[in-house]
Amino acid sequence: KDAASLDLRGRSPSVEQFDTLNRKLPGCEIVWDVPFQGGILSSDTRRISVSRLTDTDVDRLDYLTALEEVDGSQCRDFSQLVLLQQRHPDCTVLYRVPIRGTEYPQDTQKISLPKLTAEEAGLLEYLPNLTAVNAEGCTDYALLASLQEAHPQWIVSYTVKLGNAAYPSDSQSITVENAGYQQLQQGLVGLPKLQSIL
Repeated sequence: KDAASLDLRGRSPSVEQFDTLNRKLPGCEIVWDVPFQGGILSSDTRRISVSRLTDTDVDRLDYLTALEEVDGSQCRDFSQLVLLQQRHPDCTVLYRVPIRGTEYPQDTQKISLPKLTAEEAGLLEYLPNLTAVNAEGCTDYALLASLQEAHPQWIVSYTVKLGNAAYPSDSQSITVENAGYQQLQQGLVGLPKLQSIL
């Protein structure tokens, strides 16, 4: 009971058995074999690579108390990778998000997508350090406005074409010529700060 440490590697306790033992020995550092994806990992493992990740896997990685880096560059389970990073802020979780033929690292801060689609906008959610999105050329103004509303910390830059001119998304006052009703209806959605129109 007074042991400062305990090495159970090679003895294969179950997760439930470890939890019970850990509660009974709160001051003891226990090293053991953690079941993970059909194999085992020593609980003092510092670096691992994964090509797939489930919610259960993320739970199991909580037992790797010395974990410093997870290489998920070949993994496409982005929700779980982001969850893992949130639960282990001191651990570096590496992965890449493929968007239109380019793979963007998880720490990408700025991105340029001239013809942003709804699917691509969804993938941006997995870039937690993102600060700026250049979407010049995208005409899905409702999508762009909703993206900016959902992420006020991002600078989403684009222009809205109405008639003979194009207007920055943060325009407050505009003068429009030769714009039809349908174009106005679609375009004004992308000007959330607009106060006056002539």
